[in-house]
Amino acid sequence: MPNKVNSIITAKRLTLFGRELKLFCRVKKNLQQILNMKIVKLSLGILFLVSAVFTSCKKCATCTQTATTSVNVSTPGYPQTTQTTFEACGDDLKAVDGKTTTSKASSGSITATTTATTVCN
Repeated sequence: MPNKVNSIITAKRLTLFGRELKLFCRVKKNLQQILNMKIVKLSLGILFLVSAVFTSCKKCATCTQTATTSVNVSTPGYPQTTQTTFEACGDDLKAVDGKTTTSKASSGSITATTTATTVCN
């Protein structure tokens, strides 16, 4: 009889141990999922902050303005072309990049035309 009682007690202990083990495994799995979610959220937060910093920075570029001046009469040395290089950032960059301006000045029958084009890289 004692062996049968010991067997029953041992079987119950194994059953309880099995349940505890399953519960422990379930808790461990849930903790791993929570930890993984926190890592994902933290990673997304860091990615958001980095992208916000980079998009809020003013973009700057080196711009080259090419100006050509010509006159309506045959004059030695015309047309004249000059190039100027400068840095432009933010709103200034948007205002000048790819723009072409033309101006005219007259004196009697002579007209001078200046065309300036700005290209930024």
